[in-house]
Amino acid sequence: MQKFKNSFWGITAFWVLSVIFIIVLIPAIVGKLFLSNLGMIGLTPLHSNNFQSFIIIDLIMLIVLMLFNHFFWKEKIFWLSNVPLGKQLVVDGLIVIILVGLLYNIFAVKFTFNNGAYMNLISDIEAGVLEEYLFRGILLITLLKYFINVRKLVSYKGILAALLVSSLMFAVMHLVNLVRPLLDSENVIKVAVQIFLTVFVGIILGVIYLRTRSIILPMIVHFCFDFSSDFIQNSLTYVGGNTDLFIHAICYIVISLLILFTFIRPSNSKQILSNFKVTN
Repeated sequence: MQKFKNSFWGITAFWVLSVIFIIVLIPAIVGKLFLSNLGMIGLTPLHSNNFQSFIIIDLIMLIVLMLFNHFFWKEKIFWLSNVPLGKQLVVDGLIVIILVGLLYNIFAVKFTFNNGAYMNLISDIEAGVLEEYLFRGILLITLLKYFINVRKLVSYKGILAALLVSSLMFAVMHLVNLVRPLLDSENVIKVAVQIFLTVFVGIILGVIYLRTRSIILPMIVHFCFDFSSDFIQNSLTYVGGNTDLFIHAICYIVISLLILFTFIRPSNSKQILSNFKVTN
């Protein structure tokens, strides 16, 4: 397996197979064979009021991914931070600002919790845990080791390369959202916007993981991003006009780049590699 981890095409194959098998096929197969009342294509619920069935599929996806990583891929997942308290507080302050902004967006609009809302809540929790485990916990660190140990990039450039590639992989994964009951041009535009903005969301989540060395924090922020988007009327993926889209896109780009170059610098890059036991 180390041979695959030392090859960019091996890492890419792992990413493709993970998305196809775990995120698309497992929900479809389990839902079809054992949970016929749950219509699923990938992570997209088509029709269901059965929360238990939805949770079962989510747990199966996560367990399969964790078992595969434990026995085959063997990338260590860092759950608890070892970053000094002073530095931790700075990044925690950033996270608090992000969460406050997202939660304000959620509660600034009127919404009613119904069955669909609860399903979105469960789906957002699942996405936060599963996708962060895969894209930040496994792929980001695997790519970091690849760029540092195999490609022999200097520490700072290796970190930037790993962040960018893992964020692109994270964004492209959302192509599965094209599979809908009715595929129309409007849905294609929504997914295209989502993919574009998700690159910058991935950068933010990657920076949080690298600076805190705790996968729990990106999971929480990821959940809040998704939860906020689900409950905001006329949200980013349902924009009403080109002006709003342009403004939101600029905000995402500026905020993500500001966070990136504020918290990831040449002066702290070696410490980041040391926290994740990556030798330069």
